[in-house]
Amino acid sequence: MPDTQQLALFEFRTVDPGRSCRCRLDVTGRGRGTTRLACALALAVCLVPAWATAGQISGLIRIDERPVAARVKIDVQYRSVVYSGTTTEYGTYLVSIPHTGRCQLTIRLTGGKQDPTVTVVSYDDPTTYNIDVARVDGGYRVVRAGP
Repeated sequence: MPDTQQLALFEFRTVDPGRSCRCRLDVTGRGRGTTRLACALALAVCLVPAWATAGQISGLIRIDERPVAARVKIDVQYRSVVYSGTTTEYGTYLVSIPHTGRCQLTIRLTGGKQDPTVTVVSYDDPTTYNIDVARVDGGYRVVRAGP
């Protein structure tokens, strides 16, 4: 059986534009099964960072010092992409975002332009934003947002 000399070079593109993963495998003197396994592992290793860098934004939302109702929609917009979540019965929320940077968090209380919005920052690590909202002139306004 001949000794196989194989070198595999992979480049996988992630969902984020301009971000890619390159893998170089040197599979010397191995059979085809090993090469396939190495290729599968290379793909898995390249895909994990895309999931691992996903940030999470979570916290508690209160209106007039009381937790917001359950199932209130929360939208977090990063550039032109919107990620959504809902509140629990305790007024807490959790939205996962596969990006880091400044985002707009909107609490969908009225379903219109009166919905309170606050700027938040998504990091590689989970971030907590507790948000206090007040009723003002028939609408809502964020009075405090922070950890």
